Amino acid sequence: MKLISLTLTAVLALLLAGCQDQHKAADVAPAAVADSAKDAHLEQINQQLQQLTAEVVRLQQQVAAIPAAAAAPQAQQPRRLALGLSDTRQRLGSDDVEYAIVEFMDYQCPYCVRHSSQTLPTLKRKYIDSGLVQYVVKDFPLEFHAQAENAAIAARCAAEQGQFEAMHNALLENTRSLSSSIYDGLAAGIGLQADAFESCFNEPSQLTDLRKDVSEAVRLGVSGTPRFLIGRVDGDDLVDFVSVSGAQSLARFDEALQQVFNQGA
Repeated sequence: MKLISLTLTAVLALLLAGCQDQHKAADVAPAAVADSAKDAHLEQINQQLQQLTAEVVRLQQQVAAIPAAAAAPQAQQPRRLALGLSDTRQRLGSDDVEYAIVEFMDYQCPYCVRHSSQTLPTLKRKYIDSGLVQYVVKDFPLEFHAQAENAAIAARCAAEQGQFEAMHNALLENTRSLSSSIYDGLAAGIGLQADAFESCFNEPSQLTDLRKDVSEAVRLGVSGTPRFLIGRVDGDDLVDFVSVSGAQSLARFDEALQQVFNQGA
């Protein structure tokens, strides 16, 4: 704006000089023609400067109208998944723990079995039994495993009697021999009330609910087992989570958990 003002002042000085010169030499025709051309050129410059000044003022008004909040950096929202964590009974460890490992698994998946035998025992001692992490199991029975749905329902029915972990371990230990005839025996072996278990196992809504959960897992991006989501619990949701796929080493879980702990610090 200062530069524009100085330029306008200079142009006005030229205009005044031109007017004075015109009056002094009105009787000289060539001078009058030259003065007329000069006036036209100066008028053009003046119009351009006025347009430029108006544009600068308009831009200044637009900048001033931008709210200060719009220019401030926006806080990054945490990654969040609605998993219904507060309602699930398929859990190892306390439900009153800030961090969770959520496993999507299939009882006939050999990689799930490998994880449960090679990594989960140490993971449980180090993080779950110590109260640092809760471990939530989400069923994801694969279509090509004939007994995967029945096994998942057996685990759910055991969870209703407060014996999820015992049935979970029994199913994984007998993954090669799973059949329709084995579940009552497994239930009896861990001390479940037989009639309640049988009623639960044969309830049609169990299969309906299971398949709804699988559809929801697919919507969340789960496509195979085992799949782990590790993060902070916020009500029903898992927040700021890290994803781990496959039967991984304890070191990989250590790394993922440390990342999650650091985010929550």
